[in-house]
Amino acid sequence: MRLRKPVINLLSSIAIYKPWRKALREKLNYFCEYCGKTEAYRGMKVYDELSRKCCKLDKNAYYIVSLGLNCFVRILTTCWKIKRHKAEGELSMPFDLAVHNLPALIDIISKDFAGYFDDSDFDEEMGCWVNRRYHIKYVPEKENNRMVFERRLSRRIENFRRMLKDERYCLFVTACFDDMNFFGEQITCDDVHINKLYEVIAEARGGRPFDLVAVCNDDKLLNCRPEIKVCHASLPYEGYVYMNHGPNHLTDAGSHFEEKIIRTCYNLIAENI
Repeated sequence: MRLRKPVINLLSSIAIYKPWRKALREKLNYFCEYCGKTEAYRGMKVYDELSRKCCKLDKNAYYIVSLGLNCFVRILTTCWKIKRHKAEGELSMPFDLAVHNLPALIDIISKDFAGYFDDSDFDEEMGCWVNRRYHIKYVPEKENNRMVFERRLSRRIENFRRMLKDERYCLFVTACFDDMNFFGEQITCDDVHINKLYEVIAEARGGRPFDLVAVCNDDKLLNCRPEIKVCHASLPYEGYVYMNHGPNHLTDAGSHFEEKIIRTCYNLIAENI
């Protein structure tokens, strides 16, 4: 196994251009995993099969919208190709890459973002913008420029509002696992708040078709209203990092965890478009 990397690098060096070398290395690695029927091969096979099905969905026929509570949903759905990348025309929305808690999420949507920028400032210690009122951390917003920050978030809010009024099917996905947020609060994940979230979304959608998927640990959300699709998927192993999505679906536990969530989303979209 120690010889595999230098051998693959040597064989891939025959490719003239860097992108070709990278692609060749990936193919050679995959061939080695295939020959050994390794855990990585099994995980990649699951990923290839399901992501290929996701690619065939008509992305113009539906929305898939992250409702946080952090970056997990946006990253995972993009990685598995059920949601387009921004470069492919996917519109960014306000809850995609920011850290929220459920009570804040509910209040913001129910009030249609009224006073959304109140108590927002740049936190030098965190290195990004935060909202003190709602305890939101805007992870990617690292430029200390209020005009730029508010302009970006305003565009995302307008994208969200237009989506709410669109007649196309919309799948909202939120994920809440036992954790502390950046402000030292316990993440809220209970039936009362998830039911309330469903109600405010239903009111905002005004009868237009939608579903809400709530991803959580196995012992959570056992008494939600029947319209909510609860996906019980406990984090697969200690040290799982959702931002590191590439290697996660190359393990048996990581592949099973991510596949369960994506397959839930895929089935709902396929049934509704």
